[in-house]
Amino acid sequence: MALDANSISLPASFQELSFGPVHRAADGAITLVITNTPGLTFTLQESANLTNWATITTLAPLVSPFSFQSQRPPAEMKTFYRDFYP
Repeated sequence: MALDANSISLPASFQELSFGPVHRAADGAITLVITNTPGLTFTLQESANLTNWATITTLAPLVSPFSFQSQRPPAEMKTFYRDFYP
């Protein structure tokens, strides 16, 4: 991404972030499949109430779609996820 004369250039292969299948393992851990632009940094957050968000990680996967596996089960039974390019 480049900022030049008040315009933003995105990579030709730019893809909007989106979630694919979500899987909850028997131990409660979550796997998210995320479609992304390879190499472009994005932030992944979680929330129990859609008001207060906590950043889980910021990463730049080199493949798309990318599978993110939580290292721990969510604190709440209902957990919401969002992702965005910083």
